[in-house]
Amino acid sequence: MFYSQSDPVYIGLKSGLDVESDEDLTDIKPSTSALLMRAFSLNAWSFVTFILLVILIGKWSQWGCNCEDRITMWAMPDSDMPEPLLKFEKRRFTNAIRDDPGGNLYSSINPNELQYAGLPSSKIDENWNELIAGRYFRLEDSEVSLLNRDPELPALTAMPSNERISKEGFYGGPDMLHSLHCLNAIRKHLDMEYYADSMTLPLEYRRIHIDHCVDHLRQALLCHGDLTPVTMKPVAANTSLPHSVTFYLGQTEREHTCRSTEAIRDWVTTRGKRTGRIEPHHRRPW
Repeated sequence: MFYSQSDPVYIGLKSGLDVESDEDLTDIKPSTSALLMRAFSLNAWSFVTFILLVILIGKWSQWGCNCEDRITMWAMPDSDMPEPLLKFEKRRFTNAIRDDPGGNLYSSINPNELQYAGLPSSKIDENWNELIAGRYFRLEDSEVSLLNRDPELPALTAMPSNERISKEGFYGGPDMLHSLHCLNAIRKHLDMEYYADSMTLPLEYRRIHIDHCVDHLRQALLCHGDLTPVTMKPVAANTSLPHSVTFYLGQTEREHTCRSTEAIRDWVTTRGKRTGRIEPHHRRPW
């Protein structure tokens, strides 16, 4: 086969023709058999190229992500939670710090929303309990098998049945709810006098728990990397100090793109009903 520069087609070479020769080949007419061979060759090469491209894309995806070992296993096709993980919504953050014309700072609390921050109260505690209750449910055999393939961790340990666990098995849940548990623990430590008597963790382990929670939240925030802009505003603040103070106030009430918290929370509740869950210390109805 030889490529003609004047006519960009492949043509059959005559017997005895020197491929290295400078002889002009533009007048050579391809035979019928040569045309058939050309068509067959082009189709064959196209097919082979396509197969190689498919293989290359498959290999590239494996190099970029070891999908079999991902711990975000509830996004897998055989999971009962494909929709919530893929469901996103626009949500404007609230409860920001604002300033009034006199330089006084205040919290812009929306009275129509459930409150999770502020001076401790039974209502705020109830809101937190409802948010994170039942966060650990009984894992399916396929989920246990996948998690036990992590080479950096030992195999899972079965949880025996007791007053909070109705069925022995392996238990786990989404990290989102564990992170919220950590945030709630830090919140309670801000008002330790109020919560001291209700703390279930012994005193000698409270600091290590809070240190864990602080660093876990650090890693979670870095992991998710929210790129929503926070703009700055200079505020000549009214303070008790004898000299003037200018604060650089972060404006955080921007619209964010978020996973649907309600969808995930509903799925966790439904999953706990189906397979069993670890009940909170103060058991609540479904």
